[in-house]
Amino acid sequence: MATRVFLAESGLRPEAIGDHGSSLGIAQINRPHWGKVDCNLLEANCNLKLAKVIRDDSGWWPWSVYRNGTY
Repeated sequence: MATRVFLAESGLRPEAIGDHGSSLGIAQINRPHWGKVDCNLLEANCNLKLAKVIRDDSGWWPWSVYRNGTY
C-alpha cells in the first residue's frame, strides 16, 4: 500500500515538493506534521519514518490519493 500511495503522491521522489511548498518528500508530508521529527523531510529515511508515525496514528486517511482512490 505504501508504495502505491507514495508513487501517486510523489513518483517516489525524495526531493518532491508539493503545491505551494506545503508537502515534502516521498510521502508528501504536509506542513502540520513537520515538527514531529527533527530531520530533513527531503531525505528519504526521515520522510518515511514520519510517514509511518502518521500512518500508525491515522491509517492511510491523511493521504488524499488514498481518500479519493487515485493510488
